[in-house]
Amino acid sequence: MKDLRRNAVCCLLVIFCAAVLLSGCGENPAASDESSYDTGSMYWDVEGVQQAPTTAAWTHVWGQSFNHQMIGSLGTVAGKKLYQGGQGLLELDLATGMELLNVNWTKQHPVYLESAPLLWQGKLYGILSEQKETELPGVGLLYQRLACLDVTTGNVLWQSDEVGTWEKRCGHPLLLGGKVYLAACFPAPPSGKADTTDVHPAVGIWDASTGKLTGRIPLPTGTFPGDSKLVSDGAYIYGNATYSASRGHICSSLFCYDPATAQTRWSITYPTTSKDFVSIRTALAVDGKTLITVFQTTDQPRGVINGVFTEGAQHRTAAAFDTPTGHLLWTKKEAISDTIHTLQVPDLAMRPGVAFLTIHDGTLIAVDERTGVQAWSFNAGTHSFPFRGETAVSLVDWYLKLVTMATRDVLYVQDGESCLVALDPTTGAKLWQKTLLTREEQEAEKKQICCIVPVDKGLIVVTANTSDMRPIIELWK
Repeated sequence: MKDLRRNAVCCLLVIFCAAVLLSGCGENPAASDESSYDTGSMYWDVEGVQQAPTTAAWTHVWGQSFNHQMIGSLGTVAGKKLYQGGQGLLELDLATGMELLNVNWTKQHPVYLESAPLLWQGKLYGILSEQKETELPGVGLLYQRLACLDVTTGNVLWQSDEVGTWEKRCGHPLLLGGKVYLAACFPAPPSGKADTTDVHPAVGIWDASTGKLTGRIPLPTGTFPGDSKLVSDGAYIYGNATYSASRGHICSSLFCYDPATAQTRWSITYPTTSKDFVSIRTALAVDGKTLITVFQTTDQPRGVINGVFTEGAQHRTAAAFDTPTGHLLWTKKEAISDTIHTLQVPDLAMRPGVAFLTIHDGTLIAVDERTGVQAWSFNAGTHSFPFRGETAVSLVDWYLKLVTMATRDVLYVQDGESCLVALDPTTGAKLWQKTLLTREEQEAEKKQICCIVPVDKGLIVVTANTSDMRPIIELWK
């Protein structure tokens, strides 16, 4: 069980990082020209690293620990600076690693900058989570607020009302046209109280300058805001909603919102099936007139066989939609064998004309975004190794997950915590491979990979020793 618990913690940390990178954290080009990251297509407009990095150009150890909380250490690179979230805000000079700003807002309760900050007109935007005691002694929960920070001082300029909790989380913010969009709970459960209060999910729209809530995009009743992804092509907002239609019946929908008219252009139910789902996970990206989605669904449980609970069948579905109309362009579907145990969740990256999709068995494929025709495939699963984990009936191998990051000329593939692989995005040919953590480091649970961010001809790599959870930030050149 130790290895299984270790993988669960690792998965949560990586999910935080992946969710941010795939859901709108990092700057949108329509909001600012300072960031190199396009939240619509999951694409960094930077030059990749053509040869394997050898040593770190600089290393900075942040003195503010996560206090053993499973809060991802996430950063944003804008211009020549790195803005790092955690139990406070850290600003580093990208060239030298010199510390420019280090603030901590914690007073009575621990406060975390949970999401990678977005930069716009001298202000940073992100989710501040405050850990407060509950009615149960020794048990604390996180309560989330959308916050605006002064980029020079790190002071909090404004905060929203609570928009989520650890159980009913909000999504990740997206900036467009001076507005901040965020899938949130309205209202959130009262601070320190049991999470039983009914919430009304919607995508809130805040004025980025004043913090005033100016509007909402309705979401279906029963939506889980933390599962909603938001992306933009610079003109429209695209998102998904995963919601509980009835007990044990989970549905999903997609929508396109026009900020100019404050109206929803189109909304569709997808994926559609005659069966009930018990869970749905989603990745979302947009490029020009193409919206790409990847869904992982689990059918209703098959039942109890010989006293053993049997889970429902799992499927992975990729689909493309025409952004002006919402019409389906193509779809691909695969069944996930119940003999393979993987932590892979839907992952998606795009560069102009091409989408990169991950398959549960450790395969990465490149497809034409308009036709779905496959250009190449790469079996990344051969680079990782399984962890031995326990189930109720037997020992199984749990494999780590892939995270893709596309730049102008290099496609990075993070293989769990094991290694980072660089591919030619046109052909899929491997350019280089570099170890992140050795098998011994991972099995001993001494160190964790928190975040990797591409920069021009380099990579920001953030790790943490599990003994103190202090972020170790390195620039690989």
